[in-house]
Amino acid sequence: ERASHAEVAPRALRKLLGRLRELRSHRRELQRERAAKPMVFVTTLVLIAVVVTLNLTGIVLRNRMRRKYAGSTV
Repeated sequence: ERASHAEVAPRALRKLLGRLRELRSHRRELQRERAAKPMVFVTTLVLIAVVVTLNLTGIVLRNRMRRKYAGSTV
C-alpha cells in the first residue's frame, strides 16, 4: 500500500520541523562553547602559573638546603 499525498506531506513537515529544532539546539550549544573558551584559556594559564611557581619554589628550597647541609654527612 502506498501512502497518499495527504499522509506524506505531514510526515515530511514533521521531519523538517524536527531538523530545524535540532539546528536551534546545535546553535545554542555552539554559543555556550564560544562563551566557555575564554574561561578555558584563563584556567589553563592559572594552572601553568601554579606549576611554574611550585617548581621554582622547589628549586629555591633545594638550593637553600644544599647550602645549609653542604658540609654535613648523613
